[in-house]
Amino acid sequence: NSQATSPTLVYRDSQIELANREYQLEKANFNIGFIQTTYENFRIDQGRKPWSIGAGITLPITNPNKGDMSKRKLEVIEAIHDRQETEKKIGEREQAAAEELGSLIRRYRAIKSKREELNVSGLSKTLVALSDENPLAIVRFQENLLKLKAIELKLKQNILSAYVKVLGITDAIQQMPLVNFLSEELETIVK
Repeated sequence: NSQATSPTLVYRDSQIELANREYQLEKANFNIGFIQTTYENFRIDQGRKPWSIGAGITLPITNPNKGDMSKRKLEVIEAIHDRQETEKKIGEREQAAAEELGSLIRRYRAIKSKREELNVSGLSKTLVALSDENPLAIVRFQENLLKLKAIELKLKQNILSAYVKVLGITDAIQQMPLVNFLSEELETIVK
């Protein structure tokens, strides 16, 4: 049930912010004009001072950095799309991992209930009584019971692996304070 924001999504949000700021910078970078000084040798021959000052004003008819602004706006749109794509992929991975975990838990409970339904002590007593006639019956019964327990343990191992996978996908495993998710009390490891 963790609602933590994934570090990947935080990264994508920072990419969107960066692209927005670059766009705003490009939008603010509008040249209104210029002032410059020049030194011209030919003016000495004309009897004038060789230094002159020139000024120019950019008419706002066309925006000279319109192409750059469009490029920056496209980068903003791409960053937003990348974030949405990442969020969708994370959601799909979370859902798949949760479904896998749920399936394993259902299988584990079914196996465990079947093993418990077998009245092991009653069946053992019956088989011991019949063992005089067929000693292999007890051996096969114990063998099948051990196989069932082995399946149950393997499912439990797979459940724990799937659980850790879900914690990793949701980034709950690295949230501060660190929590021992394998303990029943979910005690804090580091405060």
